Amino acid sequence: MLITVDVGHTLGTFDRPGTADVLREIAAAPTHAAEIDRALLHVTPELTAGVARQVRELLLIPDHAWPTTWDTGGFTPYPGTLTALPRLAAIAPVVALTNVSCIAGPRRLADLELRCGQHLAGMFASFQLGARKPQPHGWNTIAATHGISVGDIVHIGDRVDDDIRGALAAGCAAAILVTTRESLPADLRGNPRVTSVPDLAGAVTAISAMAGEAA
Repeated sequence: MLITVDVGHTLGTFDRPGTADVLREIAAAPTHAAEIDRALLHVTPELTAGVARQVRELLLIPDHAWPTTWDTGGFTPYPGTLTALPRLAAIAPVVALTNVSCIAGPRRLADLELRCGQHLAGMFASFQLGARKPQPHGWNTIAATHGISVGDIVHIGDRVDDDIRGALAAGCAAAILVTTRESLPADLRGNPRVTSVPDLAGAVTAISAMAGEAA
């Protein structure tokens, strides 16, 4: 077994504005900020001059309004995260899998490493992978990196489409929804591969039971 875990609103929160938040503030077409962030910046490895120009054109951002620095990061684990993570790591290796832009991503990964890295066997971000959840590429890459089948992965996350439907479609053994932002929809409640829990401690209990059954 290997455990993949989402970061924001699963392990904790980021205290500083995300890329889409900053873009929304400076854009003349702000309603498209989140879409551009997800579709372009989340799957682009670095913010080159060409990428920055493309974003400015799409969101009608004047050159002079483009930030010279981006204040991102500031990860704070939930109170129970640093207790739950070592318990998960005692069951199986734990790998972070997160959707994040090439602007905010490097700092956010560094902050995650600082706060939780001792309990993680790896960190994978969409801007590095060139694909974002719910696409299966992240889980496939993690499986290949660790020499296992995707069917040996249990994923934990807080988004129904990205983390639950995505993990199921990728072929993961199970998906656990931590209900910090969304509840489990009716069509998934009877699925034997899906579990809903209130927090990471609940995920530990669920995965411990799975590991016991597998043994």
